[in-house]
Amino acid sequence: MLLIYLTAAWLLGIFLARLLWAQGVMGCACPPAWARAVLLPVPLMAALLVRRRPQARLAALLLFCALLGAWRYQSRPFQPCFTPDDLAFHNGNEDEPAWVTVEGIIVGYPDVRDRYTNYRLQVHTLESGSERRAVRGTLLLQAPRYPEFQYGDELRVRGALQTPPVFEDFSYKDYLARQGIHSLLKYPKVELLAQGRGSRFWAALYGFRRRASQVINRLLPEPQAALLNGILLGLETGIPRQLADDFNRTGTSHIIVISGFNVTIIAGLLAQTLGRLVGKRRAVYPVVGGIVLYTLLVGADAAVTRAAIMGILYVVAIHLGRQSTALVSLFASAWLMTAINPLTLWDAGFQLSFMATLGLILFTPALQGGFERLLGRFLPQEWLKVGLRFLNDALIVTLAAQITTSALIVYTFGRLSLISPLVNFLILPFQPPIMICGGLATLAGLIWLPLGQLIAAVPWLFLTYTVAVVEWAARLPLASLEVGVLGRSLATIYYALLFAGLGLRQLWPKLEAGTPLPSPRAVGLAVAVVIPLWLGATALGSLPDGRLHVWFIGLGESDAALVQTPGGRRVLLDAGRGEADVARALRTALPGWGRSLDLLVLTQADAAHSAPLADLLARYRVAQALLPEGVFLSAEEAEGGRSALPPANSLAVGMRVQLDEGVLLEVLHAPQRGSAPDSAVLRLSMGRLRLLLPSEIEQETQAMLLAGGMDLAATALKTPHAGTGNWPTAGFLAAVRPQLVVVPEETTYPPDVQERLQALPRVEADPFEAVELISDGQQLWVKRHGPGDLGPR
Repeated sequence: MLLIYLTAAWLLGIFLARLLWAQGVMGCACPPAWARAVLLPVPLMAALLVRRRPQARLAALLLFCALLGAWRYQSRPFQPCFTPDDLAFHNGNEDEPAWVTVEGIIVGYPDVRDRYTNYRLQVHTLESGSERRAVRGTLLLQAPRYPEFQYGDELRVRGALQTPPVFEDFSYKDYLARQGIHSLLKYPKVELLAQGRGSRFWAALYGFRRRASQVINRLLPEPQAALLNGILLGLETGIPRQLADDFNRTGTSHIIVISGFNVTIIAGLLAQTLGRLVGKRRAVYPVVGGIVLYTLLVGADAAVTRAAIMGILYVVAIHLGRQSTALVSLFASAWLMTAINPLTLWDAGFQLSFMATLGLILFTPALQGGFERLLGRFLPQEWLKVGLRFLNDALIVTLAAQITTSALIVYTFGRLSLISPLVNFLILPFQPPIMICGGLATLAGLIWLPLGQLIAAVPWLFLTYTVAVVEWAARLPLASLEVGVLGRSLATIYYALLFAGLGLRQLWPKLEAGTPLPSPRAVGLAVAVVIPLWLGATALGSLPDGRLHVWFIGLGESDAALVQTPGGRRVLLDAGRGEADVARALRTALPGWGRSLDLLVLTQADAAHSAPLADLLARYRVAQALLPEGVFLSAEEAEGGRSALPPANSLAVGMRVQLDEGVLLEVLHAPQRGSAPDSAVLRLSMGRLRLLLPSEIEQETQAMLLAGGMDLAATALKTPHAGTGNWPTAGFLAAVRPQLVVVPEETTYPPDVQERLQALPRVEADPFEAVELISDGQQLWVKRHGPGDLGPR
């Protein structure tokens, strides 16, 4: 049972890490690596110190596993912090994709659809405009159905590179992120460069899968062939849409996809066949190898991998002469899968597979006992076992699984099938013959097609029956109910009551007999020790790291720029406009016990840009301010503030402010009192790095700078938001020659400007996203942060 507790703590750590990531408490480097090295040993040392106190020891170990889970998620979050060496760094968006040329090798089995094919392309080279660079990353290539390409083909593709979209009820972005894919390329022009560039093992395995699928298509008519491809090989994309919907409506979609049911049959066949040929002890390794090979053949998705791990643990336990506890094996498989890929925790297939298996383990014995007592009243003893065996395969297993999966289906897919137990009762007994005879027919067909056709008559009969039952049931009134928000809320309450009841009625006696529960005092003590250490590590992680950090903080229709110098001085340029809540945006950027700014610079004199200052001054200490001529901070603006009004100076052309050793802020243009509203223009420089600030530089101001013949070259440039009415002119871009541009999403500029921006390396930023530039004066790194995830690293 100890493994179950530790795995549960591990999974909870992964889950909480995602919540903390969304709130900005955790980030790509927060807490930093050295803090993890300091914190992780603390619970282990505590466990050693209290090793004679089981409750306290368990609490320390649980905390250790939770921390491990959190930091495993930190190493592979849904939204990594990309650098220019990552392919996804160069993504556009759905409305304004980045037109690029990439070169890479097809990895994975091609996903063939009716009109197109999805390929996973591992990219090694990217061309954008005149720049060609080495990158790393995998993209999903949506190419025309023909010509066909295979695993190991090296391609050169020109197309629209973008971040996968997020729909109202489904995040395609998160779905692909779980597979390690963060880029989508559409509308491609594909050129084949070479073949056979992949692994020979995978080429042979995928080649066998392709030939087996072709044989099935020749053995059976449709839709039986498509169903057998799904059941046997995991290729369900050929199943007609209407039939797939019918399986979903009747709660039998698990029939047409690879699941633990298939793996169990394969493991049983291998164990029986090889056990008779070479003996049970010698058969263990071939059986394990067969399970692994079949799992890889069918795609190794989450449900299959979970079943394969459990099957292997069972086979190995029997070989070693030890008892294999199903519940322990289930949690061990969950730990191993999330250790490999923590995002598996949010995979619907994994969740359904885990919960279904949990239902079988917890409720099958009780249901069997209930049915045995019920049938014992009507059947003689010799018929009772036969009846129970039939009901166990056809009904009891289904009911046990649905106790734990129905609410998850309601919560995830928003539907509830009322006839699922009936339909499963009618078709489940015929699925083993479909898989066994279908597999034999396929193998025979690979050798001699007529022999395969003869054997295929058996799976054809049962497949036809399955289709008929499912189509009939799907037409019944109230076969499936669509549920709304209320249904999802009830599903959550259902799980809370279910597991509370399990804890009280089933798990509690086992826990008392086995590993003791941690006492509230021990848990509180462990938390009281680790949480302050965590906060301390986070605070220490915000200390200066010897590099220059610049955050462009999106505030909707405007933005602000936060600068942290190598020595730790903090400068805020602008606070947005109107109702922009810059104070809230900075909340996680500055530690709660030291929210201070060394310098505040306001670049525009209009009322809209001055409005957010009152809230800012009420929340942060500002040591000094630079304001446009004629702008003053009043006492009312600082009312309730942390300190007195900061001393303020007026911006003037030629002013140079030494922010830190080697870090210089220069005023290239300053608004004049009485002139038309315009923005000051500042240049921030350190070593080879040069930035022009702010982003809202008016076209008239740009023309004035160009007319003055000033050197405007900059390493990076942030372009204005759509609501400002400003944009960088083509002449200004030519003079600045930026190596990187940060462009707000859904912003359209004049065609000549758009054309120049398309040719430059750029970051498409959400209106409320923060883009962080990091430099040592020689190199430039870029990180992206969601709202609230802005802390200095």
